[in-house]
Amino acid sequence: MKVISMINQKGGVGKTTSTYNIATLLAKNNRVLMIDSDSQASLTLMTANNPLALDNSLSDIYSGTKSIKNCIYELPIDNLFLISSNLSLAKLETTLMATPLGRETKLAKALKEIEDHFDYVIVDCPPSLGILTINSLVASDYVVAPCETSPLSVYALDDLTDTINAVNEINAKLKFMGVIATKYNKVTKSDKSSLDTLKNEYKILGIVKNSVSAKKGIEDGIPCVISDSHSDVAKSYQEITNNILEEIKND
Repeated sequence: MKVISMINQKGGVGKTTSTYNIATLLAKNNRVLMIDSDSQASLTLMTANNPLALDNSLSDIYSGTKSIKNCIYELPIDNLFLISSNLSLAKLETTLMATPLGRETKLAKALKEIEDHFDYVIVDCPPSLGILTINSLVASDYVVAPCETSPLSVYALDDLTDTINAVNEINAKLKFMGVIATKYNKVTKSDKSSLDTLKNEYKILGIVKNSVSAKKGIEDGIPCVISDSHSDVAKSYQEITNNILEEIKND
């Protein structure tokens, strides 16, 4: 089982959209678990689930009140599963910060229980580098950073690389796989400049254009790689998924 954290401390960069589309493509030939690690529950909502209607969530895993096996929901897409989130995760994060021992390894320990049940786990991390993100990094094999082609989003990656280096002291296998350049508009000067900066400093796994295709099907809980599979966005995510698999294969 390979665990991939999708991270960028800046919000609104297409992180959740990337998580759902890549996980869906991986699920064509693998059993894939998505984990919504953001208290805003964007990934849970994107799968057309009401966070308040799901009895068991990631909060229960961190608090120890439920086994991880009891918090996994099967989605309508074959081989794709979800651990949901809700607003209680924000309160739990505060409690977790006050925990003196083992607070960084809770997710890693939980995932050990299901390592024979899934091929891939994709964690949609919150837009911060707090304790929930640290838990994801400690549990992960790889980091993928969706990054909007804007100066602020690119700037946020500096802190991420510092955090990855720090987590390597606990999790030596963790690797920064690369960046997904998102919301790219080739006619905008700042987008071109930001993309050039990303190419100079990081490995680019793919480029996703700024397009309404990415939003198609969201109300029905369907990612664009299914709802609009012939679109440029869907093709980009297929290329990105292929590149991710190639990186893992060559590791």
